[in-house]
Amino acid sequence: MSKTIDYSLLDIPEITSMMFHPQRAWSPVPYYGQDLMVEVEPDVSISCRFYGYDKSMPTVLFFHGNGEIACQFDPVSEYYRRSGANFFVADFRGYGLSGGVPSFQNMIHDSSKIYKYCVTMLKTNGFNNEVIVKGRSLGCYSAVEVAANFQDDLRGLIIESGSAAVERMLIRRGFIVDEPRVRDLIMLHVWKINSIKIPLLTICGEVDEIIPVESILELHDSIGSSHKEFELIPMAGHNDLWLLGRDQYFEAVKKFIDNTNGSS
Repeated sequence: MSKTIDYSLLDIPEITSMMFHPQRAWSPVPYYGQDLMVEVEPDVSISCRFYGYDKSMPTVLFFHGNGEIACQFDPVSEYYRRSGANFFVADFRGYGLSGGVPSFQNMIHDSSKIYKYCVTMLKTNGFNNEVIVKGRSLGCYSAVEVAANFQDDLRGLIIESGSAAVERMLIRRGFIVDEPRVRDLIMLHVWKINSIKIPLLTICGEVDEIIPVESILELHDSIGSSHKEFELIPMAGHNDLWLLGRDQYFEAVKKFIDNTNGSS
């Protein structure tokens, strides 16, 4: 389990205004989905959508990117079903129907609450409670937090188009790396990433224009797992992986789900 890390240094307007782009929107739940509200603190709940296709299958717990909301993933959920998994999508504070205001510290804090809720919900409703945690872009920070804290119970980790770095953000905003609070935050964050030993699949586009492939590879290489797979989608950028490489993308996901059967 990772140590508790104070990420409040990152909660300054110059960072949060760039990091979070909340949408207050929602769409009706389809017949194959279920809307859920996860309480993360008194009077603050996070909107989630669960696609429970088959009680015998594992579930992918997904933390999305900074410009997305959970209800947008209705069409994508079918591809997870074909890959052999149910699909649980979680928002951040201020997104969708969620209460509160997004911040880095809250995002990290809420991820563990959402994971625990997901597992309890699966058990209560008779589902296979094996979980693969997945993060896309901003959501990789949440996925890494869950992976570090609950890896003994997780089947694997999927990273999509994310770096989960904090050092560059701090330097760009004028923080001095040698200042004790900054140094400790960077050190503990790197330690957390290194501590993850569960199977890893990383997927990204060859020409990602938002997070360079080199930064994504840096996260991939820093995770301490001995079972790693890296899938590069040719000609794809940050937001068109599914458009340009859907078959390759979900073939990699299906292979990972199949190969991690019984890993946890």
